[in-house]
Amino acid sequence: MSAGVVRGKKVTGFFCIRDDLTNAGGLYQEAGVVVDGNLVTAQGPKDLPEFMKAFLKLLSG
Repeated sequence: MSAGVVRGKKVTGFFCIRDDLTNAGGLYQEAGVVVDGNLVTAQGPKDLPEFMKAFLKLLSG
């Protein structure tokens, strides 16, 4: 993330990395799964089913 790869992107993640995501330029969203372009992020293991649905939707175009 220090490379700025999330700069300007909507992202989510586990609560303890919220500051890291924000410091890396990400636009933190309080949601289980967030999709921004071709980037899919999730907060934790409980969000895996929704994460996979979003991921597969991107792959199927």
